Amino acid sequence: MREAYLFTFFDRGETFAVRVVAASREAAEAAFAAMSPAEKRAAVVSRLGTRERDWVDEAVRGVRRLAGRLRTGRGAAA
Repeated sequence: MREAYLFTFFDRGETFAVRVVAASREAAEAAFAAMSPAEKRAAVVSRLGTRERDWVDEAVRGVRRLAGRLRTGRGAAA
């Protein structure tokens, strides 16, 4: 019985998922390893996006900027 396995690869700064159909996990891994970069790009089923920056990241960045200004004596109202 053949099953579908998903593998990921990184290309030009992005991560992609490729579906490989094979009889076993080992056979799927071998087939994926044998693929050329062009074959992998042609077999892409999904592009996996990076995590979006959230409001916590922005808040931490703002606090760090404020702390830096306070350390240099420029204050918050620069």
